[in-house]
Amino acid sequence: MTKKRKAKIAKQKAIALLLAIAIGSAVIGHAGEKEAYKMPQDAPIVKKVVSVQVEVKQASAPVNLIKLITNKPEVETEVYEIASKLCAEKNHGDYCVKDLVAILNNETRFNFKVFEDGKCIPNGYSDNGLAMGCYQIYSPAHPEVERDQAENLEWSMRWALNYLTGKGYPKYRSFAIRSYNGSPSNPRTLAYLKTVNDFINN
Repeated sequence: MTKKRKAKIAKQKAIALLLAIAIGSAVIGHAGEKEAYKMPQDAPIVKKVVSVQVEVKQASAPVNLIKLITNKPEVETEVYEIASKLCAEKNHGDYCVKDLVAILNNETRFNFKVFEDGKCIPNGYSDNGLAMGCYQIYSPAHPEVERDQAENLEWSMRWALNYLTGKGYPKYRSFAIRSYNGSPSNPRTLAYLKTVNDFINN
């Protein structure tokens, strides 16, 4: 083999070796690039958090009935709510509400012929039909009161509270409640007061 031929073979081997080295470096570099983007096994997994808005409606506070004496709690609820409103207007406390409901019980025993749409008519009339509405306003003594007014629950309850106030309520509570039923000198009105108190306390 001539020297020229040996030099040519040596040059080809050198070129082949350089190509092998270049290809190997490229492969190693690419593998390293993949490793750089590989997530470590102990890396925390981040989950996407979706915020959901939920509308929560607050339940209405229950109405504290003074006494559940009928099978129609909605009736007592309405009575209590109106009494609470009217007593608050005069800056009276819960005692006022209880008295108004107890007086209504005295006058009607919560036995109504009509109780709807604000109208309140007891099942039966006292004083030969001359007492009007659920607060049994005696028409001969109070001719200024119309029957339609007396048969309106809120109107008649307001009238009753104003009547009691005119008799010194709440400072002179017993006197005022007895006066609502008649003359305080009449023993019958003392029994009326006792019935009001028993309703509240029992």
